[in-house]
Amino acid sequence: MKTLYKPNSLTPMQITVARYVIFLLLAMVLFRCGEADLNDPIGINNAVPQKVAVTNVKNVSGGAIVGYKVPSDNNIAYIEAVYTIKGQEIKKKGSFYTNSLELDGFPESKEYTVNLYSVSASEVRSEPVAITVFPEAPPYQVVSTTLAVESTWGGVKVTYSNPMGASLRLTFLESVAKGWDEKETVYTSLKTGSFYVRGLDNRGYTFGVVTRDRWENYSDTIRFNVTPRYEEQADFSKISVVAMPGDLYHTEGQAKSTYSYSTQGGAKNGFAPLFDGDYLPPFTPADYIYFMNTTTTLPQSFTFDLGQKYILSRFVFWTRSGKTAVSNNYLFDDAHVRYFELWGSNDPNFQTGSWDAWTKIGDFESVRPSGVTTPGASYNTEEDKVLLTKGESFDMPEEIEAYRYIRYKVNETWSGKQWWVASELQFYGAKAD
Repeated sequence: MKTLYKPNSLTPMQITVARYVIFLLLAMVLFRCGEADLNDPIGINNAVPQKVAVTNVKNVSGGAIVGYKVPSDNNIAYIEAVYTIKGQEIKKKGSFYTNSLELDGFPESKEYTVNLYSVSASEVRSEPVAITVFPEAPPYQVVSTTLAVESTWGGVKVTYSNPMGASLRLTFLESVAKGWDEKETVYTSLKTGSFYVRGLDNRGYTFGVVTRDRWENYSDTIRFNVTPRYEEQADFSKISVVAMPGDLYHTEGQAKSTYSYSTQGGAKNGFAPLFDGDYLPPFTPADYIYFMNTTTTLPQSFTFDLGQKYILSRFVFWTRSGKTAVSNNYLFDDAHVRYFELWGSNDPNFQTGSWDAWTKIGDFESVRPSGVTTPGASYNTEEDKVLLTKGESFDMPEEIEAYRYIRYKVNETWSGKQWWVASELQFYGAKAD
């Protein structure tokens, strides 16, 4: 039987080849279209978007909050404010989905012109809407007017109020023959705070303080004349630990390959790292002391002899750091002491360890410079980490009596651990005899 010729029929091989060619052609077309689509915004056009409508302006410290209404225009991607500070153009973007924009960084309380734009997906701006803002006094100026400097033991104390909680730098200067010599710079965002400049002689000084914000706006230098009180550090060579019944056992930190517990109260050489003036890694051989035992629960205490009576002015504490390099892994975390008490005595009962002969000097709390109260090293800011090298300083109450024996009682650690750790303890004041 004769097979009829069918011009539209294809062999299986021809069908496969045809499909492959069609697939390649479609892929090339889609690729060329896709390349253009990926490089161009969706809905690209050069249309000028409608102007934004300003609803209100609220002037605040160092800035303004501008309320606006986004036009009913699908071509708008965001709102933009443009203004000039000290010759530099500043741009602030506001979301399409919100109705206000905060402007900041203004160095003075005066009139500034701000232009607001609607901006399309193609980055085409609308016609500007010009507004006038009149910021209130910026935070760095406000803080400058609140500064107070007073003399204290071995230095001066600076207090300030920062009601906006702005991020600022406070630079403390000493007047010298060549001008001003920078003594210390403190970074802060606390609403109220204080800092100290220590290690000064008992003589008259002229100091200045300058506040500065992150836009490098800075205040006039506020001048102060003060005379620090005399202060000295308790002599390391005369300090020894007292074996007081009721006090906590201890173990050295990484000085030994395995932790070992001393007899109760211990001996001076067991606590030597706390009173050797060495608080920065690398340490040789011990870097910190754990105050713990297998059944430790807080509160716990330990006692030491200053070697003679002191009218104490302050106490400086360093918690655990790294062994070979400064590390903040344990700062305001782990076994870092948070709440503690100091007690003083001149005639303790060494046989019973009774508290009857002791007078409470005060209750103290470890506070982050940044003001964060949540435990954990991950919350530490750069201003918090400064304490790794400076130590935490705690002022003694005014009119304190002179004491030779000090009992350090820990009530709570930052992480809630039932033991505590220290790298260095230093006491300052004036000898009483």
